[in-house]
Amino acid sequence: MKEGGPMRAITFIVFCSLFLSSFGFAKSEEAKGKVVKIGVDDIVELDQQSSISLVDLVDSRCPAEVHCIWPGQVLANFTFFAGSEQENFALVLHQDISNQVEINDYIFEIKKIAEWDAESMFLQIKKSSARRKP
Repeated sequence: MKEGGPMRAITFIVFCSLFLSSFGFAKSEEAKGKVVKIGVDDIVELDQQSSISLVDLVDSRCPAEVHCIWPGQVLANFTFFAGSEQENFALVLHQDISNQVEINDYIFEIKKIAEWDAESMFLQIKKSSARRKP
């Protein structure tokens, strides 16, 4: 047996395992999407031809340590850009529950807005798994 043979075999097996597992990891990461921090007037590139911009935030949440009849909500207005076209849409966060909007194979959802910072938010962006019919 050559010197270093078992060590080479173990290294090869570990390398192959990591390489093959990275494909499954990439798929699960894509399914979960990514969470980005976006502020008013920021632009987030989605791919080479698509981007999204946070136009404004309207925050009517009840301030901390104040008793309110209604807890309020945050309304976030966005513009989605795809080539020369654009589409406006809104997301609402009410008591930690957000709606989702799907545009051009992307799904957008508010994940978090700091109580003290109504100028930026954390937005989840993931690719839609639905295939469009021809």
